[in-house]
Amino acid sequence: MKVGILEEECRRINESYIKYVQTGRPFVLLKCALTLDGWMATRTGHSKWITGPASRGFVHRLRQGADAVMVGVGTVIKDNPLLTARNGIKQSRQPLRVILDSNLRSPINARIFKTTNEGPVMVVVGSRCKDSPKMDKLKKMGVEIVKSPMRKGMVDLSALMDILGGKEIMTLMVEGGARLNHSLISGRLVDKFYIFLAPRLLRGGDGLPMCTGRGPARIDGGLPLRDLRLRKFDQDIMVVAYPDYEAGRGTG
Repeated sequence: MKVGILEEECRRINESYIKYVQTGRPFVLLKCALTLDGWMATRTGHSKWITGPASRGFVHRLRQGADAVMVGVGTVIKDNPLLTARNGIKQSRQPLRVILDSNLRSPINARIFKTTNEGPVMVVVGSRCKDSPKMDKLKKMGVEIVKSPMRKGMVDLSALMDILGGKEIMTLMVEGGARLNHSLISGRLVDKFYIFLAPRLLRGGDGLPMCTGRGPARIDGGLPLRDLRLRKFDQDIMVVAYPDYEAGRGTG
């Protein structure tokens, strides 16, 4: 009798469930779109659209399969996203939309707050963020406000994973900015990457990179990726990979 046949394939199919059962925390997918020279946005912050319709359609399918989609407040202020799964098919459920906003800077008129009837919205504020009329108004609009411990002036992302796990979030998709990406990767909280590469060069050196923050001094201090898979969406290339935290000498 042979054992272990298709074991790896089975683990991938059930990877979110396996991690949740073992740790009580969500399986974290980090998605980002980059130009071939590595930028997420121009020097002015413009990013619509780096990738084509086919890639963006696949992202909506990823959202559909996630229990929650998370961004930082900077993304809400700059892009005013809905973060719903929209693929042309009426959805029976929408993922929980999570905004990291330690000081409650999100505009009260943001589109995401006007669509709580389409899917749930949660704003994560710092533990010291005081109750306010703005907070009360958001609650009346159907927004859930959750207070989280802080670390180095930001929401403690590790503690947040426990909070989300307690809400039975098994798969968390992150579509954040460079600072959030850096914090998640440095904290070894990302379980899987979806990186979309578009055939475009911004040419300059002043765009917005995938991560902002202190990087390693040496190449071998970078984070190795394993089990790479490539897929084309028209002219875009999607790279799917897993971080190998143990093989790398460091991530920060």
